[in-house]
Amino acid sequence: MYCKTDDLYRAINRDFLDSFLVERDDPTDRREALMVERKESAIKQASAEINGYLSSRYRVPLNPTPDTIVNVCIDIAIYKIICRRGINEDKPEGIWLKRYTHAIKFLEDVRDSKNDIGVEEGENINGTIGNKTTFVSPDAAFDGNFWRGFLKSK
Repeated sequence: MYCKTDDLYRAINRDFLDSFLVERDDPTDRREALMVERKESAIKQASAEINGYLSSRYRVPLNPTPDTIVNVCIDIAIYKIICRRGINEDKPEGIWLKRYTHAIKFLEDVRDSKNDIGVEEGENINGTIGNKTTFVSPDAAFDGNFWRGFLKSK
């Protein structure tokens, strides 16, 4: 995951964010645990969304994580938390829709090689480098034993 729950509170007022993490029907004795689960889930979703954009150019997950990606993850995670209830663009939470839109545009530009995150490009988990695909396979062994059982003698 590209950011921590404490990182979220560096970007947004704790009470404001927490108000989007609590549901009316949450049991009082589980409220704190549910809030932690919801924050971690949002960060996990944000990190997966980031990986989707970066995987064509970089080995993901990124390690170490560039500060730009930490900040993008924070914006996306907060957006995901707030949009659980819907975002009214005319209210204070409306800024997070704009920040999410900017974060996605940044990731699209990184994916399309229009922007850089300060990490060297390299082979990713899909075996691609940039837009080129490479395949690696073991040497084939088609010796006389291979065809036994396939060929009938006449």
